[in-house]
Amino acid sequence: MARLRMPIKARGTATLRWARWKEKQRQIVQRRAGYKCEACGSNMRPLELAHLVGRNNKGVGEPWASSAELTAALCSSGYGFTGCHDRIDRAISPDLQANLRWKALNALMDRYHSDLVPSSDDPLDVIRAAVQQLEEEGWGFDVERQEIVKA
Repeated sequence: MARLRMPIKARGTATLRWARWKEKQRQIVQRRAGYKCEACGSNMRPLELAHLVGRNNKGVGEPWASSAELTAALCSSGYGFTGCHDRIDRAISPDLQANLRWKALNALMDRYHSDLVPSSDDPLDVIRAAVQQLEEEGWGFDVERQEIVKA
């Protein structure tokens, strides 16, 4: 089982390993969103894949950070508007970010049929604990199958 705890570089074997996974997850997220922003519902601006937990956070690395459950299709900035992706990345809308993270946590727990009792009011802390719990239960990334599986 593979897991990455540092940023993916622009080139190299790790980049190639995760490229197929990330593209597969991006397509799943866009279909789930109906090709509209999952925050505001707009279909007027291009969508971007937003990592709701970041890829460098302690306790959450690849493949979890790029999984469909922990990402969202959010509208991009442009034409004088600040898109929802920038609103969460720049901490302009912390409530929006928290709501998307709670939704992501629920999706993660539903997908992997796991129960978790939140021990914090911070959704990021709860997501970290959930990922750790899933790994302890034996969930990990199968490079050949390009999916998260239970060992």
